[in-house]
Amino acid sequence: MRAAVGNCGLISGPAPRVFWERRRGANRGVGIGGGRVVALTDNTHLIALDAGSGQLVWDVAMTDWPASQYSASGAPLVVGKHVVTGVAGGEEGARGFVASYDLDDGRREWQFWTIPKPATDRCGITRLRRAPFEMGKRYFNGTGSAMAGGTRSVRALDIRSGNIVWDYPQVGTGRSASGTLSTQGGLIFFGEDSGVFSALDARTGRPLWHFSANTQFRASPMTYMVGGKQFVCIASAAGYLAFGLPDQD
Repeated sequence: MRAAVGNCGLISGPAPRVFWERRRGANRGVGIGGGRVVALTDNTHLIALDAGSGQLVWDVAMTDWPASQYSASGAPLVVGKHVVTGVAGGEEGARGFVASYDLDDGRREWQFWTIPKPATDRCGITRLRRAPFEMGKRYFNGTGSAMAGGTRSVRALDIRSGNIVWDYPQVGTGRSASGTLSTQGGLIFFGEDSGVFSALDARTGRPLWHFSANTQFRASPMTYMVGGKQFVCIASAAGYLAFGLPDQD
């Protein structure tokens, strides 16, 4: 399987050949599961293709684009029979959210707002505030997203309901660009705002391990195998950091 800006396709065999290819909009990757390939389009549609033939199975509009200023291009996450994805467009004043869709028919199962609407609605994460234009600084449509007295956190949501399961508070400047890595062994790896690389218990959010890297992180962690041993790697401002996971007894 390959995914490029605006197209995806199936390539297989010792002498690779293209079985099918489909072009639509722009995206940065796909999700695969249950015989489906799911992808976002830049006009905020979520589509599912048959993994064998590339034929369109379903197509749902996530927003009322172009009436709103939403966009979308990330790779959806397939978990069992659920497709979890989100939107972009905060720089245009669009209200961000994460949502889950049924893999079989594209039906929306739940939606979790990550950006509030009026100043009194905190949506559990942020609260809007006045942010007037200042020369030389980025301008986000007259609003900011800091919540006075609040905390930044890594948050786990129930895949079936969208309810909050646990919250792990962050400390630091809030300038980290790290995402998270969830492993089959029940671990969550991520780079903290404070410059610490950490591992949490995926079920409870309990801290299990940390490494003080004293650097800012610029990417999501990834995992790989070499000689039967599993490693976790993350890109930081100081370079790449790799850690070997302990062998299982």
